Parts: sequence; structure tokens; C-alpha cells
Amino acid sequence: MRTVSTPSPALILPPRSSPGVLNGSSTSSSTFGTETIAMVHTPPTSLTHPQRSLRQPRDQQGAPIDILPDHAFLQIFTHLPTNQLCRCARVCRRWYNLAWDPRLWRTIRLTGDVLHVDRALRVLTRRLCQDTPNVCLTLETVVVSGCRRLTDRGLYTVAQCCPELRRLEVAGCYNVSNEAVFEVVSRCPNLEHLDVS
Repeated sequence: MRTVSTPSPALILPPRSSPGVLNGSSTSSSTFGTETIAMVHTPPTSLTHPQRSLRQPRDQQGAPIDILPDHAFLQIFTHLPTNQLCRCARVCRRWYNLAWDPRLWRTIRLTGDVLHVDRALRVLTRRLCQDTPNVCLTLETVVVSGCRRLTDRGLYTVAQCCPELRRLEVAGCYNVSNEAVFEVVSRCPNLEHLDVS
């Protein structure tokens, strides 16, 4: 039996430095520490909160947001960036299933100088390829402009896994060679926009 997993927000977001941490949670999302470490987590096991008492009546246990239908959640999730969508997938089993709906993954947008972009692209495309082995048919846009740690490895991952890619933006990525760009162009016949400025 194959276990389904989700990339951790730590994979997408750089870790925060210690001055912004208060009681185990960060108070600032703009401070960056050392390099990001890729981690993959399994989906949450239940909707119940670990601190809730088991003696509460059933109608008082659910949060008001739980009454929203799935299509409303999907509409909300369409407005979230890649890192926040990965974060939502860790809330509960229902949000996990909704956050990995293929309709939400037509675009991957990653930013940041300290982000391990190659690793993030590998983990995200691997997760998106679970229903169709080694091929992600839904991903049409990859924007990694300004990610200076992007290398040929990350572009090779995109070239191999995303044949339906229509838009690729790698502006400001200085560690990418012409060979890797050519690999993307040759393996993605639907590519309409390429930004390598």
C-alpha cells in the first residue's frame, strides 16, 4: 500500500530566524535563517483537535468553517500561493484532499534566495505525479524568478515531469545553463512563454 505525503511548508518557506520566535511559533514571516531543509509529511489522520475533550457533545466539536462545502474551499484555495497551499494541506485530512486537487496545481510559484528550489520542484512534481506515474499533466506554469539557487537539476526535473508546461519563468536564476533550458524547450512542446532574462 502506497502512502500519500505532502511537502512541508518548511520545504517551500525558508526557516525563520530565532529572534522572531515566540512560544514555538514565529511572529515574523520576513526573516530568514539558514538554508531550508526538504521534508515530506504524511497527511493528517483526523479532523479532531488533540486538545479537545472527548466528552464534548458532537455538535460542539466541529469548527464553524467545517460547514463550508468543498467547492467553497476550492475557491478559497485557488487564491493561495504554493507555499500556503502546502501549509493548508497539513491542517486535516479533508483539507489535505482538497489542497491536492489537481485543478489547484496548474501553477507553481516559488520565490526566495535561500529556498532549495531544486528540491522543492522535485518533491512537488513527485507528489503531483502520483496519479500518473512520472508525468504531471496538470502543471502548466512554473515561476521561479529570483531563485538564485535554482540549478540545472531543477530544470531537468521540470523537463522530465511536465510535458504540458506552457509557461516557464526563470529570470534572475544565474546557475542555469543553456543545456538545461534547451532540455525544457525540447521536452515541453506546448511551451509558449520562456523568460530567462
